[in-house]
Amino acid sequence: EMLRSLVGSEMCIRDRFGIPDYDIDIITDSKKLADLFEQTTAICNQPKKVSNWIMGELMKMLNDSQTLPENMSFRQDSLGEIINLLAANKISRDSAKKVFKAVFEQDVVPADYVKANNMESVSDTGAIKAVVEEVIAANEKAVSEYREGKDKSFNFLIGQCMRALKGKAPAATVTQVLKEILG
Repeated sequence: EMLRSLVGSEMCIRDRFGIPDYDIDIITDSKKLADLFEQTTAICNQPKKVSNWIMGELMKMLNDSQTLPENMSFRQDSLGEIINLLAANKISRDSAKKVFKAVFEQDVVPADYVKANNMESVSDTGAIKAVVEEVIAANEKAVSEYREGKDKSFNFLIGQCMRALKGKAPAATVTQVLKEILG
């Protein structure tokens, strides 16, 4: 209700939240989506991200499962919790999508699901460094090729590190650690 009555105009929503008219039309067309938008924005205070998740991931899941917004049965707080976990680098973007799918299908509690499925991001640089060092030791050929100036080898090593860390470490941190170690 608040979303629709914000000074009574959709222009206000666009200006206040920076959300495209098309998204506003879709979200305000369904009371359930409008409520979800408001509840989620209240939790994470990132209206643009909320709109992107609703218009992207949620719409895809609704379409794939032939579900109407009115028949969504997950807790209204879940999406905001996922966006907060992502913002705090507790989970990766890829993990966030998986968690939201589980929320949509089984109404799981995001933080519990992340824990139960060991999806927490590895942000401890020491732990990342240890894995990167193992990858370097196991890939001497790629390391020497990189040192000879072959950038492809660096990307290969990044891929190996991300695989070893099961995608649970921020790529930027892995890249930085790898660059530091390789000199």
